[in-house]
Amino acid sequence: YGLESVLAIVRCGSFRAAALDLGISTTAISNAVGKLERQLAVRLFNRTTRSVSLTHAGRIFVAQIRPALEDIQKASKGLCRIRPVDRLPVRRGRFARLMADSGIVRAQAKIRATIRGAQIYCEMSERGESFTDYCWAFTDGKPIKNAGGAWIATSPFSESISKDMKKRGLKFVGPTIVYAWRQAVGIVNDHEQGCLRRDAR
Repeated sequence: YGLESVLAIVRCGSFRAAALDLGISTTAISNAVGKLERQLAVRLFNRTTRSVSLTHAGRIFVAQIRPALEDIQKASKGLCRIRPVDRLPVRRGRFARLMADSGIVRAQAKIRATIRGAQIYCEMSERGESFTDYCWAFTDGKPIKNAGGAWIATSPFSESISKDMKKRGLKFVGPTIVYAWRQAVGIVNDHEQGCLRRDAR
């Protein structure tokens, strides 16, 4: 996520807005940028509690990577328009390597569900349907801020989203998983009153 996260922050103006745009958590995008900065041994952003701006090195870096990354993104979107029949199946050898990968959850059902989920994502893109817009359509593009102070694992709202996702063919998207995912990406805010993350941008 490193390079894509940097461009998203520049485009959106904040870590939180960039995380929402990419569909990941603020923590994930912050960690991705931090890892990239350590690899480059240079600070890319000036961060304060109220603003985020590129450092001099950051401006140079963004100017150099933006054209290349945009080309990669265009190529990736182009692949999503390939007809499903033309897409390569996951061969047994490749599937066996996934099952031997200690860095992932090695459950056949979950691996197959992940592969199918990626195919559904590409099919949506092929139809001109944005997955990001689909996710935010349930809340009219605005995060839900609850009162906080309560441990919530599911809700009638997450149940309805779960049902819709299952109709599309997605797997492992039960109400509890959907609710946790909505919290992680910022669609729902359950941080307690007084928590420093409750009103974070």
